[in-house]
Amino acid sequence: MALSEAEQRLLDELEKSLMADDPSFVEKLSTKQASPVSTKRVAIAVTGVVCGLILLVVGMMTRWYISVGGFAVMLAAVTFLLATWSSPMKRPASGPGSAPRQPASATIMETLERRWRDRQEGNR
Repeated sequence: MALSEAEQRLLDELEKSLMADDPSFVEKLSTKQASPVSTKRVAIAVTGVVCGLILLVVGMMTRWYISVGGFAVMLAAVTFLLATWSSPMKRPASGPGSAPRQPASATIMETLERRWRDRQEGNR
């Protein structure tokens, strides 16, 4: 269902006023932000590094192989954290029942139009 010229003009004016009033909101809607790192995963990694450091120090005072184990624990924790940061959050796969992916450069109008079409077609 296409919009009339008056409706299109009204939507364009709304978009421009929204951009002027709240640019941060527009940025959140129009761009895909980097995937946030899970707080739980960061806490696990930090705990691993601290435990590894404790094992490293204790191993220096007692047995050398405890220090090696502490270093391995720290290395694993840092690797876990870096893997968390570099891997994108899992998104649902595009399938016949899922909505098409939105390109990162889509404007607010394109996003709203796509959502409107999906509602009209019964794809929620």
